[in-house]
Amino acid sequence: MSQNAREVSSGQVLNTISNLVEREKSMLMNLDTVVSSIMTAADYLAILKDSDQVGTYKELVVNLGKLTHEVRTNQAVLQDLAGTYQASLEDTDFRALLDKLLKERLQQHPYRPQDDQRLKEFQDVVAGAGSQAFGDEDNLGDEDLLIEDTRGWVNAKCPLSMKEVLDLENPVKDSLGYVYERSSIMEYLRGHPHGLKHPCAGVNHNIKEAELKPAEDVIRAKRRQRLQQAMGDGKEGTNGDGNDDNVVDV
Repeated sequence: MSQNAREVSSGQVLNTISNLVEREKSMLMNLDTVVSSIMTAADYLAILKDSDQVGTYKELVVNLGKLTHEVRTNQAVLQDLAGTYQASLEDTDFRALLDKLLKERLQQHPYRPQDDQRLKEFQDVVAGAGSQAFGDEDNLGDEDLLIEDTRGWVNAKCPLSMKEVLDLENPVKDSLGYVYERSSIMEYLRGHPHGLKHPCAGVNHNIKEAELKPAEDVIRAKRRQRLQQAMGDGKEGTNGDGNDDNVVDV
């Protein structure tokens, strides 16, 4: 094979790998959508105290977790191959090669339910259903399963917009557990790439944009609140878990 022919062959292979990587990205996005729907269903189960269906949904979440792990692993294998591939005079069975590499990678790094954040979130969401569907492998005892969804944020209001946490349109949380309206905290930090004094009085912390993450527990509480209201079980004056204790009113 001439130098030019090898370059053409290599380019075609790399282009194919790139397309496969994009396909995996699309697959992961679709899986995210499915999981989001399951979390909404889990909220219904918790509100209705329906423990009978929890086991079925848990199995579905685990299977989706396995599939997600395999897709991500395959994506990593493709990216590694793209970085090391060189055309040669010998024919390459890429399907067999990818299957071999994927199998080896999955053996080295198998799916571990205990490390699956989505499964942990599902367990947190359905805890209110009082389900006995989780075994010892999930590290959840009967006492844990009977506890309502635990609030994981500190403040009752965003210290910048002064809106109630559950009224925020795009809530984000800092490393200390304080929640803000994203647009407000980004405006506060504008022009301060190295961080700025925490906006809550008395908090000795230099807050940075890099530490801000979507407030998933607030988003979940907002969703559950909407479901409760739609089902005629809205709770006024609470912070998403029916409990006003241990919340800082800024």
